[in-house]
Amino acid sequence: MKTDKFLLVSPPYETVGVTESVSSASVTLSIAMLAGQCRQAGREVELLDLNVNPHWREAFESAIARMRPDIVGITFATPLEKVSIELARIAREMGCATIGGGPHASAMPAECVGRDAFDAVVMGEGEVPFQHLLDTGEVDCPGWVTSRTLIPQASEPWPDMDTLPLAAVDLFTPDDYQYPARACKANPVCLIETSRGCYARCTFCNKNIFGWKIRKKSAERVVDEMEYILNSGYREIHIADDLFSAHYHHVRAVCTEIKRRGLDFPWVPRSGLRVDRVKPDMLDQMREAGCYHIPFGIESGDQSTLDLINKGITIAQIEHAAKIAKDAGMQTTGYFMVGIPGESNVAMQHTLEFALSLELDFVKIGICVPLPGTPMFQMAKQQGLLKTTDWSRYTYSTPSWEILSAEEVQEDRMRELTVAGHSLLDVANKTLVKDIAGEYSVARD
Repeated sequence: MKTDKFLLVSPPYETVGVTESVSSASVTLSIAMLAGQCRQAGREVELLDLNVNPHWREAFESAIARMRPDIVGITFATPLEKVSIELARIAREMGCATIGGGPHASAMPAECVGRDAFDAVVMGEGEVPFQHLLDTGEVDCPGWVTSRTLIPQASEPWPDMDTLPLAAVDLFTPDDYQYPARACKANPVCLIETSRGCYARCTFCNKNIFGWKIRKKSAERVVDEMEYILNSGYREIHIADDLFSAHYHHVRAVCTEIKRRGLDFPWVPRSGLRVDRVKPDMLDQMREAGCYHIPFGIESGDQSTLDLINKGITIAQIEHAAKIAKDAGMQTTGYFMVGIPGESNVAMQHTLEFALSLELDFVKIGICVPLPGTPMFQMAKQQGLLKTTDWSRYTYSTPSWEILSAEEVQEDRMRELTVAGHSLLDVANKTLVKDIAGEYSVARD
């Protein structure tokens, strides 16, 4: 392939009716990382986030017509498979080679290259195979999957996190990334990664990109990247790590380096912390370094359900974590799920009651989805429970009985369940906000 000019694209969530479960105003780190590699290799590169343009198809075609890229790269999660295929076909018709990556391409690589849209997709972490493409113009190393690949192999991880090129977030327009007032202290907001991987074995989680082994950037590299982000025009930083607090010394080192450099900016570990990996002194150090908000991945308020999804935490640990976060002066959010395969109606009721009893500042309740690449999906497939492979239905606000036949018995109950005075289905994947009186209502932006 010719590799002089790249257009790297984030497809629009609007096409699957998602406005809350994935913020349309979030920079896409994966393509920014690849753009950093392009820059380092002396290639011309542009980033195109189609979530920030309501006329996304026209914007896509216009960018190709203007730039005339050699390669159009598209990253996509499962619900965006259909629109990503559409975009890749448009790019092909306009004379570009096409590559794909992201969670869905990693989970279903053979299917993705079989749609007659992508010349190749990446299975696993993207930087090593992408560097091979930049160096050789070929897609013939582990990680690249084409129609000629007999046995797909996941890519090798980048050997040293500190040597990764900086994610080229300055190629986005910072003012496009304005978060709601409830979700930040200062706009615009940018994402950052400080580590990759997560040791947890939750059945609903896809580990086929970064895996279970945790690899960290040094504190100096992390704060170098934070300074670069702030100098690019962003005013707040949200950490996108799967498990930022996996190692206390990493968190402390980052906080110490922020303070040593005299940086003053708000930040949040947006992907959430595990409740069994927080300590009062760690939270104090985070607050002193500018962190003001702690989300927790809680999932359920019922211990049997937590055990069912292999979450590896207890109700007591959840209650303790919520308390010490509030004691540290932090805002708090709880991420919860309902409609988990095998979850009883009583357990769902427990989750709703428990979510409000913790007195968190924000509560977000999504509907569990067995995404491709997860143990939950594999189990459902083996048991013949999948009703559809229309991937656009696999969003966190789609009722579970539309996807899993075993969940049909929950339909009436889920319609009847209420939380904070609203039907459970009406609050699915929206945010409940606690007011001064301690009452919760659905956030309106």
